Parts: sequence; structure tokens; C-alpha cells
Amino acid sequence: MYWWVNQSTSFSKEVEGGYIWSPQTLSGGIKSYSFDCMKKVSIGDVIFSYSKGEIRAVGITTTTCIDSDHPLGSELCSTKPVPTKGWLIKVDWEVLENTIRPKDNIIKIAPLLPDKYSPIQKNGNGNQGVYLAPISEDLASVLKESIAIHHDVIESLIGNQNEIDIVNISEMDLEEVVSICKGSLDVDKEEYWHMIFEKHPTLLNVLLPTGMKLRQSKCYLGGKKIDNKGGNIIDFLFISNKSKNSVLIEIKTPKTKLLGKKYRDNAYSIHEELSGGVVQTLNYKNELLMNYKNLLSGEDEDFFNAFNPRCILLVGSYESISSCPIKKKSFELFRSSLAGVEIVTYDELLEQL
Repeated sequence: MYWWVNQSTSFSKEVEGGYIWSPQTLSGGIKSYSFDCMKKVSIGDVIFSYSKGEIRAVGITTTTCIDSDHPLGSELCSTKPVPTKGWLIKVDWEVLENTIRPKDNIIKIAPLLPDKYSPIQKNGNGNQGVYLAPISEDLASVLKESIAIHHDVIESLIGNQNEIDIVNISEMDLEEVVSICKGSLDVDKEEYWHMIFEKHPTLLNVLLPTGMKLRQSKCYLGGKKIDNKGGNIIDFLFISNKSKNSVLIEIKTPKTKLLGKKYRDNAYSIHEELSGGVVQTLNYKNELLMNYKNLLSGEDEDFFNAFNPRCILLVGSYESISSCPIKKKSFELFRSSLAGVEIVTYDELLEQL
């Protein structure tokens, strides 16, 4: 998705600091559409920075919206009240050496501006009441064309937006990481979620007994043929500090479907993505038990037990079925009947953190 931010005097501090920030409301607690847009930004979105009549930087978001006081805090002018609550999004900014004036291309830009909450007026002047606003892909394309004439690096940056990684997430505190996760529940990429849990395994510890630690991510459990193909890899293997017994955790995404079509008036079928995930997880457990001795390296520090290891499947969103009592009933009957796999949804996990 593409965004336009009007930074004005905040341009230098926000670009140098690698973020955008807004209050959560206007004075008096009045809601603002522009500020509420902060909650709609996803990781990997493109933001065009407009300041002093020019597009002066382009950035890629590296977090979703995070609750935050103003980053400058006491550095703000004492005559200006500091909002107590705000939203912050971290951005990887690239400053343009040759800035772009929308007024110079207003004939193309004006017809593509939003009818409501437009970041600039039809004559090219900025709208002071708008901080952040979504823009169409067509308008973004016009801006990119103008930028690419002088800035190949910007075109490359925008072109690679889907490859964005969350850097330094392991250095963030738990509250900040949870906030990122809650704002990323629309991300339907397993690698994205695997990266988060790998860098911050504490998120998964709430599902486990006390004293468990991550032993290995993308853990090989055996199953390769002589052509070196067909191996089985579980997302995470946790080991107890005391008993050395293991727990297997397989993850899907929050967007993975839980239920299929309505089967009868009072029942829904289980979606193949969920049932397939259950069978896959059970297969991993089976492979671990069959290949356990071969997987041990012989080193004491690598030793672990596999006494009927617990299996957890993190998948889907409970909210996706919560509005329908029959869907909730069908899902609960299914997961409560499973003996070998515990099913936990992403929103259930985050509620415990």
C-alpha cells in the first residue's frame, strides 16, 4: 500500500530518527481520520514524504503502528503542549538529492488525488489538516516515474518492498513486539511469522511449561531419501531445562482458514488448510520418534528426550469465526477431540502476552 505524509517542520527529525509519529487524537480527544490512518499501515508499505512543497524522501515501513509518546519528549518547545499518547511507525527513509515538486506535474497528479482527505489540494498546495493519507497505486506510479528519473536507488527500494525484514526485533522489548504482531495479523506469509518467533521466542513460551527454551528453529527430523529429498522440518523445537523433554511447534499464518463450507444446518466442515496442518504436525512427531537416535549428535549439550512430545499448531484467527456460534461450536468440537495436537490461534496467543 502507498501513503503520503505531510511532515512540514517535523521532516528533519522524523527522517533522521527513522519514523513517523502522530497523536492518537486531536485536542479534546476528538478523533482524526488522518491520525487513525496510522493504525492501517502495514510492514513493507511505501511512504512519500512531502515537506515545504516537495517530495523530499521515500521510505519503507519496518513496523506497524506502535503506542508511543513523542520521540523527542523534552526536546519539544516548552510552549507547545506534548501529547500524552501517540502512535509511532518505524520507517527506513531514503532522502532524495533531487526533490520532486508535485506542482510541476499537477496536471497528472490532480485527477488522481483522493476526493476526501487529500494530502494536497488540486492546485498543488499542501492540506495542513492532513498528516497521513493513503494514495492510489496510479498516483504512486506517477510519483515513482518522476523520482526514478534521478534516483535509481529509490525505484529499487520500492520494487523490493515485499522483501522487507524486521531488523533488530530481538532488541525490542516484549510489549513492542506484541504491538507489532497485533498490527500484522493480515500478513499471510509463514516466513514473516517464523522470523518474528525465531528472533523473539519468548512469544511462544506462554504456550509452554516453565523452563522451556528454544533448541532449534527449522529443525530437521529425518525422512530424507537417498536423493537427499523429502526431509521433514518442524518450525520450532523447544527443550525443557530440567527433563530435556521436547515440544514441537508448527506455525501457519493468522490468515490460514479454520473452517470450510457449511456441512449441515448446525455444523461446518474443517478447512483443508487446518486439517492438513494437523496431519503435517503429527507426521513430524512420528518422524522424530522414528529417527530420534539418529538425530542425537552424541554431545552432552545437544542431548534431548522425546518422551511422547507435545505438539502445538499455531494457526489462524479465532476472530474469523467468533461472530457465528455454529462456527465456534464446530471449531471447538474439532480441536477438543484431538489427542495428539493442540491448536492455538494467533489472537489467543497474543491475548496471553
